[in-house]
Amino acid sequence: MDLENNQDSDGPSIPQHQPAAQQNASSTAIQLNQPGKKNRKKLIILGLVFIILLLGGIFFYFYIGRNDADVNQSLSGVNQQTPQENYSFYIYDNSGTLNVYDPKTQTKSIVEDKSFGITVEPPQELGAFRFSKDGSALIYETFIEDKARSHSGESGDFVATKESYLYLKVGSQIQQVAHVSLPDAEFSSVITPYKLTIFYILNRSDLHKYDLVNKKDTLVKENVFNGKETGEPPTLYADNKALVFYLEKPGITEYRYENNTLNSRAMDTGSFCSSCNLTLDGSVSPDGKSLVLISPPVDGKFRFYLLNLTNGEHKEIVATSKSTEGLDSIAVWSPDSKSIAYQFSPYGNEGHDEVGFKNRFEILDLESGRKTIGFSDPSPGIKNPDYTKHFVQLLDWSPNNAYIAFANNGRAKLYQVSNQKVIDTGISQASPFGSGTFYTWLKN
Repeated sequence: MDLENNQDSDGPSIPQHQPAAQQNASSTAIQLNQPGKKNRKKLIILGLVFIILLLGGIFFYFYIGRNDADVNQSLSGVNQQTPQENYSFYIYDNSGTLNVYDPKTQTKSIVEDKSFGITVEPPQELGAFRFSKDGSALIYETFIEDKARSHSGESGDFVATKESYLYLKVGSQIQQVAHVSLPDAEFSSVITPYKLTIFYILNRSDLHKYDLVNKKDTLVKENVFNGKETGEPPTLYADNKALVFYLEKPGITEYRYENNTLNSRAMDTGSFCSSCNLTLDGSVSPDGKSLVLISPPVDGKFRFYLLNLTNGEHKEIVATSKSTEGLDSIAVWSPDSKSIAYQFSPYGNEGHDEVGFKNRFEILDLESGRKTIGFSDPSPGIKNPDYTKHFVQLLDWSPNNAYIAFANNGRAKLYQVSNQKVIDTGISQASPFGSGTFYTWLKN
């Protein structure tokens, strides 16, 4: 028999002179290796499929999944939660000390830096202090009354020399960059920072600007305010583009100082409010689109109107419910221009003696019309004539929309908008009256 040509149909031939044991081992190895080639092909195919699926998953996550997430985020709008910036509340107390209160940690401290917390000593008195909106600049005012001229009748009223200090914030340090003395500037004058220029009102009538770089004072316009006849000067609003203020002439006139030019625009309010007045501070919404006006009592009711500065449209937004209830001429805008806080107080002699009257402030959501009572304090009436302790005065809304600062019972307090809770800062308020601004918010 020819063994070399004798092959099993299912396996390879066995060499002629190979020992039996070796033949068995070789046969077994060959039989095991034969199906391994098929498995290897399967593994390669499975590996390729896995790699393709992996690459597809990566593509889906980075290009499709993330795009869907961006779309969902844009559709959800205000429902997306973003980290909120933290602000602290700065306020002078009755002793002339500058206090700072952090509502996040609910702790208060005293500003020790004398270049920032300026010590006001007689005969100087604190006029006002305020930060610019971005927190980079601080205007600080003191004044010294010229008693001889005040009582001589030369001006017919209070006369003072105003000392104004401008500070700029560099990192965590606040440095004085200018000291401006404004002779004959009355206590009610207003100063606001605009770029490197201070605008102020002299003698309740003339608009001036002071160049901090060249230390030059310029009269912008004389007798623009007629303040000697109408009382308090207007509030000046400044941003990076223009200086804006509003006057009652009658109706409302808008003045805009831009590119060294002062322009005016008259808006007739006679059709709906012939005797409307501007509110104190904060009449203009932060977005510059709306103006709040207050009307004297008509049919026993005070009213707030909202005037659209673009198209002149108006609407009534708040009205008192009874003759003994008055609206104070204070409207504090939320920084997002979506809500207004306003306060009620007794009106007339009966109102001041009415037991149980609630001095309070409310918050109006302009879109929904929903009103929320922020804080109320019943008036003691004739049983406790010390009415001023129960006075409620709105101060300022924090730039992050989270808190409303107000004064009550001689103390500064914060109303937390999200949960409608009141926080007592433990700081005695300097004075809720007068034209000085003794408080501000600053980002931590």
